[in-house]
Amino acid sequence: MTPTMQREYAQARKAGYSARESLRTARILQEWDNLESAGLLRLRAEEEQEGYFDVYGEPDNPKERAEIERYLDLWGCYCCLAEYLDTRGTWQVADSIGMCVYANPLDPLENWYIPDLMRSAIDRATAVHFQTAGSGI
Repeated sequence: MTPTMQREYAQARKAGYSARESLRTARILQEWDNLESAGLLRLRAEEEQEGYFDVYGEPDNPKERAEIERYLDLWGCYCCLAEYLDTRGTWQVADSIGMCVYANPLDPLENWYIPDLMRSAIDRATAVHFQTAGSGI
């Protein structure tokens, strides 16, 4: 395990990931960094177009609604997208998740959906750019 992977693993454990998920996340982050550096991947957050309460409905009590509204006012609500560059140079969405209410919605240590989005984009970019010729796929 590289020092970078060890650091990522330790940070994931500190964030509450299990040992297995921490190792998986560290591996994903290393792969992501390599492909992102090559200009093949990116993460984006767009302001959510749907209303939080329109999607999830009203909370059971006013106190709960006030707490949710406080976080929405403080952090906002985002749709997070993992994208890959296709062979024509066009960004394609590999995966996304909406209704993300986090201080740092693209941080994989805060938003635990991000490693899965990254994995989807890695897999798509790898299939597009590194698929071996004549594989029959």
